[in-house]
Amino acid sequence: MRPLTVIRGPAGSGKSLLMAQWRLAARSDRKVAWLSLVEGDNEPVRFWSYVIAALRSVLPEFGEGPLSLLRAPGVDLMVEAVPALINELLETPSETVLLLDDYHVIQHEAIHAGMGFLLEHVPGNHRCVIASRSEPPLPLARLRARGSLSEIDPEQLGFSEPEAEYLLQAEEDERGAGRAHAGGHPRATRGWGGRVGIRAHHCRRGAPRARRPRRATAASL
Repeated sequence: MRPLTVIRGPAGSGKSLLMAQWRLAARSDRKVAWLSLVEGDNEPVRFWSYVIAALRSVLPEFGEGPLSLLRAPGVDLMVEAVPALINELLETPSETVLLLDDYHVIQHEAIHAGMGFLLEHVPGNHRCVIASRSEPPLPLARLRARGSLSEIDPEQLGFSEPEAEYLLQAEEDERGAGRAHAGGHPRATRGWGGRVGIRAHHCRRGAPRARRPRRATAASL
């Protein structure tokens, strides 16, 4: 199990969908925490407070020490707070996964530095999955060289043309539309999960829900 998985793709490419599928498919003994980031989280103390809060949603007793440090005036995140967080992870036997959605909104250098330090020292039973529209400025080259990084790019996120055609055709057949009406849709969506889903939604409005093809993409996380 690699410490970091990076899912990279533009808006509508299915990054969040893939993480949600993986979260639903996770083993019952694996603690999965989800944090959806917004621009207001681009501040170090707030960012790390929310990371700890996300972990506490699945590990209720976790993080009191790091949280106390974050509340202290003038705390040095790299010297005090982030190492304290890593030490608590070392003492946590549960297998945990932190899902960070929309990491591209984070621009603060101190946050990237702290995340890099965490990822390079995270214990083996913990991992992080990052979804971003761009490659995050983290020590990816070092993690890649160590075999500690999994990467999913826009091409891997997309449905193949036959898969997208199957989905759209199933939706249109359910509402009595002909195959000619589906022509061109897969290419128009570029096969990306979010866009294919929107097309399918428009196809089935006012009609019973059609069955969708199930893909094993969550296993790649």
